[in-house]
Amino acid sequence: MEGLLLFGLGLAGLVAVALRPEWVAPYFTFLLYMRWSDTLRTEFGVPPLFMLAAPGLLLLLFGRWLFSGAPVGQAWRPALVLALLYGGVCLGSLLFAVEPERTGEALMNQLDGLFILMVLVLALRTPLDFERTLTAILLAGLVLGGLSVYQQLSGSFDASFAGFARAELRNIYDETSSARSEGPVSANYFALILVVVVPLAVHRLLHGEERLERLLGGLTAAVSLAAIGFTYSRGGVVALAAVALPMAIWVPRRRRLHVAAAAAVLGVAAVVALGPTQFGQRLAALSEITSVAKGRMPADSALRGRISEMTAAVMMFADHPVFGVGYGNYETHYHRYAREIAIDGRREERQTHSLYLEVAAETGLVGLAVFGALLAFALSGVLRARRALLEAGREREAQATTALAIALFGYLTGSVFLHLSYPRYFWLLVGIAFAVRGLAQSQPAAGRVEAHQPALVGSRA
Repeated sequence: MEGLLLFGLGLAGLVAVALRPEWVAPYFTFLLYMRWSDTLRTEFGVPPLFMLAAPGLLLLLFGRWLFSGAPVGQAWRPALVLALLYGGVCLGSLLFAVEPERTGEALMNQLDGLFILMVLVLALRTPLDFERTLTAILLAGLVLGGLSVYQQLSGSFDASFAGFARAELRNIYDETSSARSEGPVSANYFALILVVVVPLAVHRLLHGEERLERLLGGLTAAVSLAAIGFTYSRGGVVALAAVALPMAIWVPRRRRLHVAAAAAVLGVAAVVALGPTQFGQRLAALSEITSVAKGRMPADSALRGRISEMTAAVMMFADHPVFGVGYGNYETHYHRYAREIAIDGRREERQTHSLYLEVAAETGLVGLAVFGALLAFALSGVLRARRALLEAGREREAQATTALAIALFGYLTGSVFLHLSYPRYFWLLVGIAFAVRGLAQSQPAAGRVEAHQPALVGSRA
């Protein structure tokens, strides 16, 4: 009954946005960030809502544009070209992949990504759409982070809260284990998507015009940081540290002293709380990485595994530099290279644990070039929009794009240590970045009311 109720709620939302298309982007973003469809399908066996929502919303947006002239976002053409180009490179892997069925499965995820990208770049066309979409991410982060924090504090590990707050007993350090919060994904990836939420939440806390906005930002930032700690993810902490510097520079000067004091208190509290704990030891084990340069392997088995997996990816790339070993085929080749590296005794299939090494190993220089172009276009678009908005005096929107840029930086930094195990999050963030590129073409607006007027409109030409 619970699953059907939640499925019905998601379906009702789909019907509502079909009647009010201006809410397509925030609805679709919330659905994806919560991982609503896959979680309910796994937990309750209900039909996958994504398979209905993605093509349905795409047809709705294209249909309104073609038949009624309704405006759409301007960035959809370059987004489509780059996505199809990268998809074409991956599709070409079928010609030489050792296990083409794996390539076929990976291509289905690629198709999901194309739907996500196109829905967002078509639907997200005004500054108000952008603001609502970021709010959708904040709400998803608040719900997911809040459920995990409550689960940890209450010890409710037997309850998964409809699959949105799972915790699994996993190794933390040496022979010790603890319940790691996973949300609706895996522990490491849960930490990563919460890192994305943090700068968006801080933006609302610092720049929200209404008390409710600032409250939402502060509460979301707090539960996200706490939930990241409960994941015990070292990669998540590294990604969080990576966004700390640009966030510190971004904070208005008049508030830097207050923010620095708050950060210092949080830092000291974290050291005191985590230092003697298993997580503190787990983080301290990262220092063993330096021993690799001296020819000594880390004592931590997880670190040895990561080194083996990444080294294998580099070796695959060196052996197949142009086209790689085939899209989705890293796992097929891993153990042959792992035996040569001889530091990982695990027998199960392993993945790269690095998005960029994954792309290099599986699609070679050709794939890296296209993938790099896609990321460069997305990132440059966000920075271009920020610059244009500042020049136009649209401070609020410029600050929002700055928060998005920092969030993307955090995600891409964390992806150094994580492969594309949940690709819909990647395509969601890239889709928002592509769509925001069009903000640079909007007319100057003085104030909040004008800023909400349509600014990213496409024509039928």
